[in-house]
Amino acid sequence: MRYDGSTPTVVHPSPGLALDLRAAAAEIKRDWTTGQPIDLPVVYVEPAGHVGDAAIHQTIAELAGPAVAHPGAGARQRPGGQP
Repeated sequence: MRYDGSTPTVVHPSPGLALDLRAAAAEIKRDWTTGQPIDLPVVYVEPAGHVGDAAIHQTIAELAGPAVAHPGAGARQRPGGQP
């Protein structure tokens, strides 16, 4: 989910990249003393888990939408009405 202005919008997960930790550690151990930038290896990953559309829309309706519906509504007030 993301906000377009103050409107919550569904964003479905997509494949991405993750650092290949073992290979990156080997690269760093080998090349860290050179003083040169090190290109660290990455692997392609699929999104973990699955959240159904009903749960996403419920979260937007019950939490994300109301969170931005009334600016300052959730702000704590100090004595004298100051946020």
